[in-house]
Order: sequence, then C-alpha cells, then structure tokens
Amino acid sequence: MAGALTGGLPDSVEVSGRPLRVYTDWRTWVDVWRIADNPGAEASDRVIGVLALAYPNEGTSPTPFEEALGSPVEAVTAAIGFLERKRPGMAQRPQTARERRLSRKRLLDWDYDGERIAADFQREYGIDLTDEATGMHWWRFMALLGGLGDGSQTMRAISTRAADLDDKRLGREERRALRERKQAYMLPARTREEAAANRMIRGE
Repeated sequence: MAGALTGGLPDSVEVSGRPLRVYTDWRTWVDVWRIADNPGAEASDRVIGVLALAYPNEGTSPTPFEEALGSPVEAVTAAIGFLERKRPGMAQRPQTARERRLSRKRLLDWDYDGERIAADFQREYGIDLTDEATGMHWWRFMALLGGLGDGSQTMRAISTRAADLDDKRLGREERRALRERKQAYMLPARTREEAAANRMIRGE
C-alpha cells in the first residue's frame, strides 16, 4: 500500500464496500474534530454533525451524505479514520504506553491555540492560514502541523501540557517551573475530569 509520498492523498472513504467522496479541506476537518471531541454534545448530534461536515450533500442523488445516512455508524467510523489519517490496508504502528496515556489528555484546542498555529505556519512555512484562499488537504495540514519545530509556540504548548508533574526525575525548582508553564498553557475545563486536572496543576 503506497503512502502519501507516492500514493497521493485520498478524497474518499469506504462505506459498505463502496467509496464515498468526502470533503478534504483542512478547515472542514478542524470543524469535524471540534464536533467529534465535544463532550457536551449528545452522541446523536455528534453523529449527524460529523456526517454533514464530512460528506458532500450536492450533485446527483443519492449524494455521499445521503448514502452515509444509510450506514451512519460505518460512515462515522470511516470519517474518523480519515480524520486520524488512517489509510485502509496500511498497518498502524502500535502506540507506546506514553502515547496511550497522552491520548486521554487534551493537548490541543483549535480555538485557544489557533493564533499560535497560524503564527507558526506563517513563520516556518510561509503559509497564511488566515487567508480564506489558503486551501490544503487535511492530511497535508496535519503533516505540517506535526512537523513544526520543537521551538514553535504550538509545540511548546503541547509539550508543556503533556509533561508529567509527578515525574520523579524533576527537582523541586524544575517542578515549580513546570507548574508555572502548565498554568500559562492551561486550557479551560470542559468536564469534571478536566476541571480536577486543572486544580491539580494549580496546586489546589
């Protein structure tokens, strides 16, 4: 199975054994991420929101959206696979223990980190994300986001949020400095669990 360098970037997903066209622009999939990761939304609202954003509802009937409605669970699963850049038939690398732990943490928020991301793309790639004419495939956007330098504002925020205050290797001053940095990059809590984690960071 060819990867992104030689196989191109997909514009469809497989649902019920058939390819269904999806939107590919990065802005669309930022919105899909927001909906899929909204703990305050009802599950049914998330399903309809993801389907409406991911699958075009234009052209000859049945449209991709209408077909997706016929198999909503499979269509949402396929859309989330596209969101996570999973190429069908390509084996996924097993997550490390640290990656599994961090997958349960909220390390990025498109609204609160938006200015950081825009500034970093402009500085490192010369890409103006605030220009409405800046179109880009979602997978390319995420590859560039992940490729930002360690010194970028975005990566500093992510690495600080990911850092463990309970790391036994930290000295007293290192732990104090890390706590201050984590408070500076703290995201507003959306759930009781996130609120408890924020209180822990503040030392309350």
